[in-house]
Amino acid sequence: MINASYLAYGLRKHLEERLGIPSVIRFVGYKQPEEDNFTTVTNVSVINNIETKNKDLINEKVYMQVGNYAGDIVTLGEQQAVINDILRYESIPIINLNGEEVGRYSIVDITGGANIPYGVALEDETESIRNFTDFVAEIQHIKKSVN
Repeated sequence: MINASYLAYGLRKHLEERLGIPSVIRFVGYKQPEEDNFTTVTNVSVINNIETKNKDLINEKVYMQVGNYAGDIVTLGEQQAVINDILRYESIPIINLNGEEVGRYSIVDITGGANIPYGVALEDETESIRNFTDFVAEIQHIKKSVN
């Protein structure tokens, strides 16, 4: 069964290939790359809805976030343009934990974004600037019968 971690892993690999910079899954205790330019993928939350009369179809809305980190505003803008194209238009691989592509998906909705420029304590210390883009993907499952 496909789960939210497969979507995050596939997006991380796709970002690395398209941008040519490191990309990491962001979780408690993750290690930030030493390079100035990198991206992160965060699985924020999953909301399940059972939308059919027979309660046999499960629709999961997977809320995720891409973090874009750069050492200067020009690089941040160039990287963000590629990230925006990926999220808006591209088919992203679904990759299982064995590294096998098991399908592809598209982003349903981009829900927001935030720039964090210099002037914030962490950015002053690390000399990095960041942009975060929030978005939604969906997974649909047919409920397994338990007999």
